[in-house]
Amino acid sequence: MRALLEIERKFLFKTKIPAEVIEEATRHLLIVQWYLNPPDRRRIRVSVDESDIYVVQTLKSGAGLIREEIEKKVDLSLIIQMRKELRVSRAVMKSRHVYKKNGIEGVVDWYLLPRIGYVLEVETSDPEAVLPDPWNYWPLPRDSFEEVTENRSYTARSISVSINSIAGIIPERIESISDHQISEFRKLLQPIYGDSGGIDS
Repeated sequence: MRALLEIERKFLFKTKIPAEVIEEATRHLLIVQWYLNPPDRRRIRVSVDESDIYVVQTLKSGAGLIREEIEKKVDLSLIIQMRKELRVSRAVMKSRHVYKKNGIEGVVDWYLLPRIGYVLEVETSDPEAVLPDPWNYWPLPRDSFEEVTENRSYTARSISVSINSIAGIIPERIESISDHQISEFRKLLQPIYGDSGGIDS
């Protein structure tokens, strides 16, 4: 278990991000993260990369630019053990593309659920670091960004949705995500949601 300081700026991006920008990322992941029902405040995140599957449970405190989070890696078997609880918990699904530049991490999230498009973040754990404007971090037009750092309605917990099933949710192709990752992601979610149904708002 580890406690981390999370300092980040968050932005919506209003147009499609070119494939060559996504390809420049150092990691490409498929992620589902569940927000357990109160009073349990844990977030359970599963990340699927090209070679492995990672499960982390997190408790966060604070809001806006600076937050603290306590993370604990857990075994994948926890997902099966908690499948009934996860099925009734709200969640988000997304592809994540991670960048490292000058000690600052950049993240491009493309949301599968809810379908809000791209959310970009620049972040650090160093309180002395200065976070750059995202149009200086990525070669993307300034007028396509909308900052939502202090807008609590754009936290992942706030936008999470209830899910009946994964039918029709995960595309056949996702930018810079391999067929293997998509297949493993579906296998992971199938015991929780099955194959048919839709989305609850």
